Amino acid sequence: MFFGDVCQPGDQSHKKLINRQNGVSFALKIAAMKNLHKIILLCLSITSIAEAAAQNSKDVSLKIGGCYFLNCERTIAFGEQAVMTVNGDDKTGRMVNFDLFAPNGALEASLKNGQFTGPKAKSYKITAFPDGFTITDTRNGRVVLKIVSMKNASQARYDLHVWADFYLPNGGRFLCSPEESNVPLLQMMQGSTFKNVGTAIQLN
Repeated sequence: MFFGDVCQPGDQSHKKLINRQNGVSFALKIAAMKNLHKIILLCLSITSIAEAAAQNSKDVSLKIGGCYFLNCERTIAFGEQAVMTVNGDDKTGRMVNFDLFAPNGALEASLKNGQFTGPKAKSYKITAFPDGFTITDTRNGRVVLKIVSMKNASQARYDLHVWADFYLPNGGRFLCSPEESNVPLLQMMQGSTFKNVGTAIQLN
């Protein structure tokens, strides 16, 4: 039968045409449902990614000595004393509180809310750059602390990579890069991730 032919209702040709039209209509409905399903899945996927990114933007993620530390109350502690803490988020920025000690263990300066206080506060200088900052001991040029924000695409977040060279209240010295440190236990745990613990690194 050709499209120009005329068929009468009730004859076989008419029934075949109706069935064919119904079949095409049903196929189109199935295709439309499949496309709608794909669109819904895509929207859900985009929403999930956006929600994960929003959540991850609130994470405080530090890379120290080859380990990742997420959302720890204290970054580095000696006894009950918090030597360094980091908080904040990607939108408002990160805030670092940090105590600086002399080789004999005496407290020389404290960094809080971006300002140094203490008897040797003028001996330390902050140098900021687009993705981070350094703290330098101006008496000898030693970089006490360097923090750089690095994008971690696989986790949809930014990690703070930490370099440090500072003294502790007992006169000990802590050294680290994002990949290594002078703490044997930390070296043994390289590649590990720690989340929501009270203290990231306990140094006594």
